[in-house]
Amino acid sequence: MRLLRMFRWLVIMLALGSEAVAAVSVSAEVTPIALRTRSGAPSIVSVKLRVTGAPLVQGRLELALSRLDGDGAIVRSHEIAVPASGLELRMILPPLAGRDEVSVKAHFVTERGVFPAGESRLWTLPGGQDFIMAVVGGQTSVPEGAARLWQELRLDRFAEDSLGRSATWSTTPAFFEVADLPEFALAWCAFDVVILDGDSFSRLRQRQLDSLVQWVEAGGNVFIVGAGQLSPDHFRALQRVVASALGGAKLERDGAGRLLPTTDPIIRARAELGRCVLAAQPPSRPGDFAREEWRETAAFLWRISEAGMDQIRRGERRIGPADGNIINSWQWSRTVTESLQTLFPANVRMLPLGVIAGLLAGFVLAVGPGEWFVLGWLRRRRWTWLVFPLSTAAFTATTILAANHYLGRNDLRTAIRVVDVGRSGRVLRESRIEMFLVGRSQTLKTEHSRELLVPASFSTRFDPQSSPNRPARYEGQHPLRFSVSHELKQWEPRIIRRLTLDAAPDASGIAWGAITARDLVTESKPASLFAQRCNVGAHAIHVYHRGQLVEGTAGSESHREFIRHLSNHPHGLMGKILSSLAPSGDPQLSDLTAGDLGDFREWVVIAFSREDSTLTIHRRIYRTDE
Repeated sequence: MRLLRMFRWLVIMLALGSEAVAAVSVSAEVTPIALRTRSGAPSIVSVKLRVTGAPLVQGRLELALSRLDGDGAIVRSHEIAVPASGLELRMILPPLAGRDEVSVKAHFVTERGVFPAGESRLWTLPGGQDFIMAVVGGQTSVPEGAARLWQELRLDRFAEDSLGRSATWSTTPAFFEVADLPEFALAWCAFDVVILDGDSFSRLRQRQLDSLVQWVEAGGNVFIVGAGQLSPDHFRALQRVVASALGGAKLERDGAGRLLPTTDPIIRARAELGRCVLAAQPPSRPGDFAREEWRETAAFLWRISEAGMDQIRRGERRIGPADGNIINSWQWSRTVTESLQTLFPANVRMLPLGVIAGLLAGFVLAVGPGEWFVLGWLRRRRWTWLVFPLSTAAFTATTILAANHYLGRNDLRTAIRVVDVGRSGRVLRESRIEMFLVGRSQTLKTEHSRELLVPASFSTRFDPQSSPNRPARYEGQHPLRFSVSHELKQWEPRIIRRLTLDAAPDASGIAWGAITARDLVTESKPASLFAQRCNVGAHAIHVYHRGQLVEGTAGSESHREFIRHLSNHPHGLMGKILSSLAPSGDPQLSDLTAGDLGDFREWVVIAFSREDSTLTIHRRIYRTDE
């Protein structure tokens, strides 16, 4: 009886607890910072949490992301407490493969249960390319009929007149207050171009300023108007990003900290891998934006290639409505995966076609005529109910043994590291493309800090349509400190792309400063000269000019095509008009290429070496006008 009473009380308490949990509800409103999100890039979203039925709820916010044409991800935040008055926070969601809208399902996970918190969508241009401009400060009003600065700096000014609803690309602004701008470099990867108007630049906090400079030098694009009253730190940062355009001269400021006029009212500078435009003030007269210098400024900011700009000047070419479709190509994906596969040990190979055909033929003969004649001869055809499953099990086991023999049971991991080195010898950014091939299905959990990480869906010779069946699970404060769990299937390749922008000393040992672009121009064998002067060690050297290999020292032929594509995208960007893109962490590597095929002043030196199953590629761009 006592046990029965205790059981009744337990049932009652559980029922009361369930009612209490049911009375509590959590809602999450997920809103992107712009109408659309940048294609193949992290997304910054604002999340408004509300609680009813409890004064405080503590737990983790979980966002399940999915695309119709690509992969998904599950992002779970760090521990947060949501009061009854609500809570608003910003999250940075990882890039996703695909070019379709993203569905976001929110849950709030607590010790008492999981609360559904609503569903929303992040809109992108289906099948195309979305470019995002971060617009900060600027004119609060403009004369009637006049355009705002950001409108005149859009990529659309180089588009065909027929651009309309059917276009496969677009330029979308995202408006910010200075206080809301990111404070670490990877968050700026959500944008293609940043426009700082008025005194916005001078109002940046120190962490915002440092991260902006870091992102620009890693390949970002920034337009600064006015700059405002500059502190010593802001002045040094500005001097740093425009130094290449001043030819040894220095910016100057007055006693109030404002910049003094320069010889050129518009300074266009190459800040390492990125672009910086500094204008004393925006155009104030009607028709100013139509002047050649402003068109050239917009082209410089968007990295329109020299050849593409020549075509635009002559009226022979503009960006067409369908050019957004060719940012990425399956041939580029194939080049990447083939390079990764050549890094596998030599004893790892696919089942030969003859072995597969032999196993299949043997199975068909065994369960067909073989079983019919043998059991008929024995007059035991009723045994087919036993023989058929035994034959099936035997041939299945034989197939597994054959696969184990050729593919092995060990876990395999290969990687390609692409390290970009700046003029100062510092590493500006590093991309790492990894392939996993496991002998047993398993969950792989890895810890990460200050990097973007995303599974990539590429076709491979192992599986032409290889893609993760289960979404990657992110936990923690992405992308600062977080862990990622991947469900890996036996013998199914998984490719992962990682991107970090943390500046660090170059560990290659190469003396990049021992040679100049003029040396490369005048020497008939520039790669040999580079190898002699620059202490390259075991690195092979390739020198490219306008996308063509000028000379290469001895190296692995199996990676030549991939290395060539690092300075020459196989099908161009936006109809071969754009030379490159700002860093984004795109799963399809659209931001990996560097260099302008139409710029005769530019030379690309690539040093590569292999250690075990890792191919490391160091890359630096030399210019004759530096």
